[in-house]
Amino acid sequence: MISLGWPGGSPENTALIVAIVIGAYLASLWFAALVWTARDIHSRTRDWVTQFVYFLLVLVFNFPGLVLYIVLRPTRTLEEDFERRLEEQTLLHELRGVFQCPECEAHVEPDYLVCPRCATPLRDACAQCDRPIEAAWQACPWCGERLSPEPSPPPAATAPEHPEPSEQPAAQEG
Repeated sequence: MISLGWPGGSPENTALIVAIVIGAYLASLWFAALVWTARDIHSRTRDWVTQFVYFLLVLVFNFPGLVLYIVLRPTRTLEEDFERRLEEQTLLHELRGVFQCPECEAHVEPDYLVCPRCATPLRDACAQCDRPIEAAWQACPWCGERLSPEPSPPPAATAPEHPEPSEQPAAQEG
């Protein structure tokens, strides 16, 4: 007759091995929960006290602490908050008609002719009433002055600053 032995030698040894495997599995899950909590709360707040408290919550209370953290944590990450604020600012700028200098991006009023920060020309002034005008306008909306594109100056025939050696008059011998 063939006798089969108990795996692990005895029921006590088998129970010990199973308990060690289950304990190692639960410990690794707990450690993974701690690492995930630390990374997640770090992406949601810069306050180190809040980060520490939530990490401690999961460290002490294990999985019930993790569930509690998930319920209590900030709803948005810092990146999501930043993107949302950026979208809100963009919408407000569009609604208010906020103008910016194309060069230095400083706030400028719609009637500025030059940027007060970097002196970049923003608009031209009407020759008649000195109010700001746009380049595409055909007439000044305030005084009715007909605007014509300024003709480019004809190329001036200028003498070179330093004449070429062949162009210099020959010295008279005397």
